Amino acid sequence: MTPYGEGESSGKFTTIDVVKMDDNKPRLSIATQSTQEGFYNFNLGPSSFSLLLDELRRDDVTYSYASTLSTNYTTSNLAGPGRVLGNLYSIAGSSLERGVGSIARRTGIEELLRSKSLDRLKKSTRLFRSEDARKHRKACRIFLDGANSYDREVQATAFGFITAFTLKLPAKAQPAFRHVLKKRREIGAVISLSWKRSRIDYGLEWLFWYKLASRCLASPDNFECIDGFSLLESANRKGLVPFLQSILRQSLIMSFYEDFKSYVLKRGFGDPALFQLVSASISAMKIHCETEKFRLLSLLSQAWSSDLVTCMWDSLGSMSPNVRCALADDPTQLATWANVFRLHLIVNKYRSLLILQFQTDDHGSTFRSYDTLVSCEQWEDACHKYLPDPEYTKLRQLLLHLEDLHKPILREHSFSFEGEINEFDSHSGGDSDVIPTVGWSWK
Repeated sequence: MTPYGEGESSGKFTTIDVVKMDDNKPRLSIATQSTQEGFYNFNLGPSSFSLLLDELRRDDVTYSYASTLSTNYTTSNLAGPGRVLGNLYSIAGSSLERGVGSIARRTGIEELLRSKSLDRLKKSTRLFRSEDARKHRKACRIFLDGANSYDREVQATAFGFITAFTLKLPAKAQPAFRHVLKKRREIGAVISLSWKRSRIDYGLEWLFWYKLASRCLASPDNFECIDGFSLLESANRKGLVPFLQSILRQSLIMSFYEDFKSYVLKRGFGDPALFQLVSASISAMKIHCETEKFRLLSLLSQAWSSDLVTCMWDSLGSMSPNVRCALADDPTQLATWANVFRLHLIVNKYRSLLILQFQTDDHGSTFRSYDTLVSCEQWEDACHKYLPDPEYTKLRQLLLHLEDLHKPILREHSFSFEGEINEFDSHSGGDSDVIPTVGWSWK
């Protein structure tokens, strides 16, 4: 595990991997791809994830409750004695922080504190297995303390836990966070500002998790007032860009799995919002593949993308025979399924690389303790499972043809680590049926 923004591997492993992008490398671009003629010929629209990427790169505003007194307690930028005095306190406080940090690093205390903090965060996740609200509050206190740490790796790990548990276990996590914040007389939208400190070079991944955790604490009621699947309904009326700009909203969609299925059954696979949703997930996976390479995927994107593919198959299986048969003659719906296959292949191939990392990782015991082995259904098996009858032969053949059409294209263009994929195939003979997935199961 690389301490955020510093050096090489430190020999630590956490469920949420944090990596700093090298600003000297070329920026990532999401290129649209066109395929062969027919219903396969379509282009992806602007990616919400590329917009988020640009937003994070431009985000250089920092806040601090530790030493920048003038920033916290005055709103005027006019020159004056108060501003001068505040700036002096800020400089003195920052110098003291850097000096203490330098001493800690020299004495080896920093590494020991980081290890203990990460271990405490991981162990606190077990408290959510209980139905005791007091244990949930204890876990939330530990998460908030970790988010306020001066160690960026500890902070990023805490941000990930705050986001994951707020999305996955809202009935337990949201009341616990509200209780803790109320008892501390703190406001979620305000306290998160103190986590991002001045004169510190934060990387892209840290900012990603920071924004997600901040949104979770700033507006917890947003998780409780979603009426059915009104998010996508609203997206159709008001335009897709504002809707797709928020990665958190996309994660929320898969938190309401049954509502997602209801939406698909109501609107069909040709719905423009659904098409853009799958396209945005493909772009997110490409970003991870090209920026993190061999590192573990961020928990949220990997789990969300996998759930999306599964939910699309479940929705197809729940449709009436007439609707499924008609899908074979509808180019718009088939274009969405071409995107679903591309997402399926990218997710599975990245998971294949996780197997290689699992086999060569020096910290296998730690990896296993935070890992769940799940069955990964192959595309051909899913086609026969959800379209078993002879009346679906045409649709089944069209979906099976996607594998022949898109697999070579994705191997050539979508992965910056094609050699590793080929190496895995040569050792295993193809995709494995048992794939490790990071962290919690999102079903």
